Amino acid sequence: MTVGNGDQKAMEYLDKALNLAKKHKLYDVASAICLRMGILQSTRFKDPTAACECFDRSLEYHLLFKKNNPGVKVTLEQGYKSFEEYIAQAKREVYSR
Repeated sequence: MTVGNGDQKAMEYLDKALNLAKKHKLYDVASAICLRMGILQSTRFKDPTAACECFDRSLEYHLLFKKNNPGVKVTLEQGYKSFEEYIAQAKREVYSR
């Protein structure tokens, strides 16, 4: 790995981790990975479309996790009432940069 391709390598590792999480039906992990991928797409690759696609996938996996684990309480960032609200804000921020 070189200094110049670190972000690309990070995305490759996240993609591998996502495939493993999906394979093992670890949807909470898949959600977190997609969120990280979205942040990387937004901040390092400057690709708001790809970032929002990752955020949407994060929400999809979050909803799958909730469906399969209805009694589990999800910890959110302070100030957000739902993960859906958190993702909506992340998508707004991507396009405000």
